[in-house]
Amino acid sequence: MKQNIMGKLKSLPTFIKENIIAIVVAVIIGRFGYCIIDDHFDVTNKVAKLMGYFFVFLFIVMMSYVYLHRAGIKDRLHKLYLFVGVIVGTMFLIMIPIFCVPDEIFHFKDAYHVSNEMLGIHDPDEDTLTMRECDTKMKMNKTEYGNPIVYAKYIRSIFSGIVSHETDLVVTDTGKNYGQDYLYIIPAIGLTLARLLHLGSTQMFLLGRFFNLLFFVACMSYAIKKTPVGKLGFFGIGLLPIVLQQAASLSYDVMINALAIVTVAVSLALLDEESASKMKIRDYVVYTLAIGFLIPTKGHAYMLFALLPIWILLKNWWKMRKAGLAKVFAKGSLCRKLLFVLCGVVAINLIVFVVQKTIGSSGPAATIFAPHMIEWCDQEGYYVDVLMENPDLRFQIIYKTFAIYFDEYWAETFGNALGWMNIEVPPTLIYIWFLLMAVLFMKRKQEKMLTTGWDKVILCLIFVLTVGFVLAGMLFGWTPMVYNYVLGAQGRYFIPVLALPLLLMRTAKIEIDEEYDGDLCFWSLALTALIVIFVFVSHDVKL
Repeated sequence: MKQNIMGKLKSLPTFIKENIIAIVVAVIIGRFGYCIIDDHFDVTNKVAKLMGYFFVFLFIVMMSYVYLHRAGIKDRLHKLYLFVGVIVGTMFLIMIPIFCVPDEIFHFKDAYHVSNEMLGIHDPDEDTLTMRECDTKMKMNKTEYGNPIVYAKYIRSIFSGIVSHETDLVVTDTGKNYGQDYLYIIPAIGLTLARLLHLGSTQMFLLGRFFNLLFFVACMSYAIKKTPVGKLGFFGIGLLPIVLQQAASLSYDVMINALAIVTVAVSLALLDEESASKMKIRDYVVYTLAIGFLIPTKGHAYMLFALLPIWILLKNWWKMRKAGLAKVFAKGSLCRKLLFVLCGVVAINLIVFVVQKTIGSSGPAATIFAPHMIEWCDQEGYYVDVLMENPDLRFQIIYKTFAIYFDEYWAETFGNALGWMNIEVPPTLIYIWFLLMAVLFMKRKQEKMLTTGWDKVILCLIFVLTVGFVLAGMLFGWTPMVYNYVLGAQGRYFIPVLALPLLLMRTAKIEIDEEYDGDLCFWSLALTALIVIFVFVSHDVKL
């Protein structure tokens, strides 16, 4: 019997024998996806069922392509992400119903305001918003999508009512929420195009999402191309379910995450002399814009990203200090270019500050230094004097926040809770993602270590303090004083700094060969396929 089996195996074509694992995995995912989608949607939900089948088919095609072209995939990884990011991101764009990403209804209103400005439509005042009549009928039904019948109705609505005839403008009693218009320029372009084409409300909403997705994928691809180390790690970050969900939404998280990832990737390139020598003027312009527009976001919670160019400048100055300042800042030198970058960052932030003051935005100081009421509960919130007078309270807030929420923050950062925190991805898949991300960021034998010694100290400092700033923002802006721990923080707030701890885990003592990069890409896609299937059929959960 054993000899008979071995004989049959030897008779298999060489191609099948060399790729048997990939073939088995693709068949399992295809079969699993078919069965679970078929069981979930009944015959009345043909559109949703066919869409699910198509998603599974696309994953099998992408996985097959990656596996068959895995040799030397590192050099093509940025192009591969353009292809994979748009396809998988579009799946999330469609799967997560409108208004079902956290706070998306508020981001929609701000993006719509920017769209009005593009079309020359001026709202009467800040508390109103001029909208098409059909768009005023859009509702946030985040709890109703737990019913697969309602969800299937949403899927069908994507392909119906494509042209809207209710285009008369009406003034609604709702206004802007977040105030930083530049964060909504990209989705506003999509909304504006849809309005010019008289598309329906659902189609307009999804087109705005799609423009945001294209922007994020382009920035992620640029980051993968520029970074000299951890390319596969950045590829993995771009496939995380929570990252793709936010990228395929109207949220300003899209802009924040993209700018942060570009900042980290270009900083790594500047730390490497060979990569820095290949940087062009446009790369420094991108670097300046990324840092400059990242700093003012979320109440300046991510302002410490500005330490990266400062550190690189100081590091290069220290190496060349004996040559004199004239040579250190000579024309074409890295220090001189970084000095211009920092000047540009300062200029951008001054402009943003002046604009915010002009439009009457009070900024974070209004909630940090003065007594104030928390809007959602109408209770008094924390401010600096309270914490300064109670050192024990400071320690208690820090300890209890991490004791209560650390597991939640960690799981949400890797995509455990999608939608409006009501779509749970199986924890096993999240643990696998975490382990896979650690492997993706490992040092390759052919790579330089790059971040050592003080580099790691700076990265650690930025990570720890930024997490602290994010939590402080939620403490001052969202947490009533009746609580002795921070309320409202979510794992998605830590996505901009996610690459930093993963880079800190890199060590010269643990290396893997680049020949496994193609296999790791394949397994990343396989894991993403399973998560997409679970998310697609998760709309019968009890919310």
